[in-house]
Amino acid sequence: MKKSLIISILATVPFISPQSCPQPVNISILNQTFELGYGATNSQPLSVSPVQLQAVPGQSFQFIEGTYTLNFTVKNHFAAYPGYWTAQIDFGTQELCSMDGWGTAAVKQITMACPGPGYIVADQALPGGGPVQGAQPLTVNFSVPTGDWPIFFDKVALTFTPDNP
Repeated sequence: MKKSLIISILATVPFISPQSCPQPVNISILNQTFELGYGATNSQPLSVSPVQLQAVPGQSFQFIEGTYTLNFTVKNHFAAYPGYWTAQIDFGTQELCSMDGWGTAAVKQITMACPGPGYIVADQALPGGGPVQGAQPLTVNFSVPTGDWPIFFDKVALTFTPDNP
């Protein structure tokens, strides 16, 4: 059972510098509920890359650092039977960060903060050469392992907050 996750881009910003945008940048948002269970995975490549968010305009190989924050809610499908879930943000073959946990009968707000260091964006090439991985689209992944009870996910939002210069 594979569900599709639709994430709409709020803004496409080619480059963001700490001077021009010290506020968080909304990358994507999802305001609909989706359910995963019994080994299902939901993976959505976004139409923005870390290089687009972290490159300093006019400066060769200079990247700002910041934090990617993924917010969402989780809740068990069956109140008495908890499901186990994982969430991950990556680009190319580089995992930015991941988190996992158990669902509960009540809706729980989850916040996953991922450091966005400049050296990962600039220096990691794909296996066998190819473009720097930071130029690859960000991907948001959710999964529930085989044998685990279903989980509802809702209110998914991803932001990038540049560090203060």
